[in-house]
Amino acid sequence: MQKTSKWNKLHKEVHKTLTNKNACYILITCARPSNKGKMEVEMTYEGEDTLAAYLIENAHQMFEKNSDFNT
Repeated sequence: MQKTSKWNKLHKEVHKTLTNKNACYILITCARPSNKGKMEVEMTYEGEDTLAAYLIENAHQMFEKNSDFNT
């Protein structure tokens, strides 16, 4: 499902910048919460699916390792 939003412009600009130098990238953006507490989250990635999944998994591990929630 493709949404048209202000974030799509950002994602397109990042795509132009990053695809020339990188085998894969992932961009995750999150709008500020609405009055009802909902946030619009969008994710774009470019590159092989398995490489993107590898990057996400390693990023998750880094957050878990460095998180104060684990103490």
